[in-house]
Amino acid sequence: MIYDISSDRTTLFVPPVDAEDILWSGMPSAPEELLAKYDIDAVFPNTDLQATLDLIGRKACQNNGTTFTFADHHEYDIGLPKGLKVNSTILEEAIDECRVNKDEYEIALVQKACDISSAAHRAVIESVKGSRNEAELDGVVLGECTKRGAKIQAYPSIVASGRTAVTMHYESNNQDLYINGQAKDVVVMDAGAECNCYGADITRTLPISGKFTRQSRSIYDLVLKMQENCIDMLKEGVL
Repeated sequence: MIYDISSDRTTLFVPPVDAEDILWSGMPSAPEELLAKYDIDAVFPNTDLQATLDLIGRKACQNNGTTFTFADHHEYDIGLPKGLKVNSTILEEAIDECRVNKDEYEIALVQKACDISSAAHRAVIESVKGSRNEAELDGVVLGECTKRGAKIQAYPSIVASGRTAVTMHYESNNQDLYINGQAKDVVVMDAGAECNCYGADITRTLPISGKFTRQSRSIYDLVLKMQENCIDMLKEGVL
């Protein structure tokens, strides 16, 4: 994708339609569909990318302008003109600043991801007592999110029971919830759906047997109180 600052135009470059790809994967989105779906001004095949970059590069050189790129995503074999000034630092910083403030469209996507994730976590709560393995609960989350239109998770789900619950980034999600017929104490569920690249992040601790032990309950109530106090302190418009 290229954004021309001087003309305020965004151009998206996509792979050309290939008959074999259509056979295996179906028809890709047409340029008209992409224009309607995304905030862009033009769509061209990526076979036109080099010629477009050459044109932009020549204009930039003539006007002593600068081309801004992402340092980790810039492919130098595309052949930018010699003498072209390239800045690979400021663009990422600028976009990071822009992402701090969300518009109504972005907020709606975040809310959708949260709503889907909340429904998935509620389904897990209802499923814990009848489940025997972490993988079953992992499957509940994926299934609930998928059927609500969120096929991708914002990050790898964590379903950790017993001792694995204290492992911050445990992702195996394959341990039994019971030992010798006895339910482990708790299972930690850390999972969130992603909607159009906007994600949710929800963590909950659940008693596997359906009832907390006295110690687990006291810790749970302490954390809950802390969360409620933090939520009460939140103010709109304060960063």
